[in-house]
Amino acid sequence: MNTIKKTYQTRKKQFEQTEKKWRKQNRLISLLRGSVFFGGIVLAYFLYPHLPSGLFVFTIILLVLVFLTLLQIQSKLTQKLKHLQNLIQINANELTALSGDYSEFTNGQEFIKYDHPYSYDLDIFGKGSIFQFINRTCSLGGKQKLAERLMQPNKNIEEIQLQQKAIAELSEMIDLRQNFRAAGISYSETKESKQKITDWTNETPFFFGKISFRIMLWTLPAIAILLIGLFSYGFISENTLIFYIIAQLMIVGFFFKTITQKHEKVSETTKLLQKYEKLLKIIEDTPFKSQRLTDLQQQLISHQQQPVSTHIKQLKTIVRYLDNRSNMVFAFISNGLFLWDIQWIYQLEKWQQTFKTDFEQWFSTIYQFDMLESLANHDYNHPSFIVPEFVDGDFQLEMNEGAHPLLDEKQRVGNDFVIQSSKYITIVTGANMAGKSTFLRTVGVNLILGMTGVSICAKKFKFTPTDLHTSVRTNDSLQKNESYFFAE
Repeated sequence: MNTIKKTYQTRKKQFEQTEKKWRKQNRLISLLRGSVFFGGIVLAYFLYPHLPSGLFVFTIILLVLVFLTLLQIQSKLTQKLKHLQNLIQINANELTALSGDYSEFTNGQEFIKYDHPYSYDLDIFGKGSIFQFINRTCSLGGKQKLAERLMQPNKNIEEIQLQQKAIAELSEMIDLRQNFRAAGISYSETKESKQKITDWTNETPFFFGKISFRIMLWTLPAIAILLIGLFSYGFISENTLIFYIIAQLMIVGFFFKTITQKHEKVSETTKLLQKYEKLLKIIEDTPFKSQRLTDLQQQLISHQQQPVSTHIKQLKTIVRYLDNRSNMVFAFISNGLFLWDIQWIYQLEKWQQTFKTDFEQWFSTIYQFDMLESLANHDYNHPSFIVPEFVDGDFQLEMNEGAHPLLDEKQRVGNDFVIQSSKYITIVTGANMAGKSTFLRTVGVNLILGMTGVSICAKKFKFTPTDLHTSVRTNDSLQKNESYFFAE
């Protein structure tokens, strides 16, 4: 445990030092950007009367390009700083968790089900729960997957072993796990934000798929370019060109409401899509060995034989081009000449129709990986825990020095326990507060964790995966007209 603690402390310190250096760079770029902006205004004022118009325009364009380049550099640096801050927080939270405080992590209160076969009795969810102990997910879907796995553990030994190998591989990849989580917590998604994407993908296209719009989007801009050429050589008057531009603006204006509605819907999902693109890129670019992880990677190759992150990036590009319509000058010129808004809404609908059936699969892959990296973090944090062994056939259980994982390592006392066959019944007796309930929860929790695929708190744990039912915390129910005895 001391080695793990030292690792987190070292990483936190390194990230803090890098953040300090990058903050200085960020301030320097801000200063340069301001100098270029105000210096450009001063130069324009003093140079305009003395320079030829061509040289003056070139100077202004050069200054604008320098300013925009600095702006782009600072934007990327700001994103890197945010990522670093997330990494610092991640390592700080892990250090707190190693001391026994898991309050920084969500506890899954919303998953509590009093009528579940075991989760309420075993404190799987809620404050100070197993879920809070394990959960490091960074997506709502990953959080849901983890909760489902804890409530419905796998009983197929081969499947559990595949998951064990994936978790073991990820547990050794601390850089990947922390970068994945840092990218994931950069945007706090909500059920509504995910629903907006789902609703958008299911929309019926307005422009795409109609041959009339396809012809129009090719021919009208081509005619505009031809008219500009004719006007340049004096073959037509400026009135003809202006009339054509106005006509195209009227076409865009006719569809303005539809275009705006579609643009706003997809713009609301931009931050979530940026987050998912980063998560997908991490999964795609990492060379994995275990079958479960390589299978997940294969799910991220689209039917066009390209990485999914490439398609998400294409969608982001389309949305960015559409966002330019908010600039009135740009919108006037681009729509007047090229029907800009309709062109990119058409491309947006084309993308939507091409990949709408793939979205749920892409998201599911992210959620599965998110769950696995969370479970891997648990194994990394507890090197003294062991990987359980499995026995096929009739139920057996052999536990040596098994303890509850939430108890302090220095204070917990391990217990041995054996069930040789499902034919046997074991009665646990003892005085009040002697630890009977803790012992029962120890057995139950370690069974669940073992079937989830993670390491468990024992010296040896050998068992047959099985359904689990508990009755440790049964209450009277006046509403259901049930006594404690009847509920038992």
